[in-house]
Amino acid sequence: MSALSDKRANERHPVLPWRSRGRAAARRGPEATLSAALDELRLPFGPEACKKLQPLVYSDWVNLPSIGGAYSHAISRLVDIMGVLGAPYYDRVFFPGEATHPYDFSAAHGAFETGLRAARELLARW
Repeated sequence: MSALSDKRANERHPVLPWRSRGRAAARRGPEATLSAALDELRLPFGPEACKKLQPLVYSDWVNLPSIGGAYSHAISRLVDIMGVLGAPYYDRVFFPGEATHPYDFSAAHGAFETGLRAARELLARW
């Protein structure tokens, strides 16, 4: 995962996440990934707009030992049980994460919302 941002300092400004997938993308590295992202953005926005962008973050999930390039997605016939995955276990273990969101699974905001949900569940029991 990479993120591009414009160069305005000390201002709120947009961030553009960019994801390259596959083993070939993982071997490319940060510079080539940024170059590929900018090439794609030049088509709709033009070269001048791309000059305003700068690299912000680069993450290499394939080479992180704790992740190993893992990615999850829901199987359509199992969508109805996504909320069940997030149910507390004996009111002691709480399960946040996008895979436990009833309809925003496989999404960062689903992970965020389930984190808030799990925190509320935990606080309600203490």
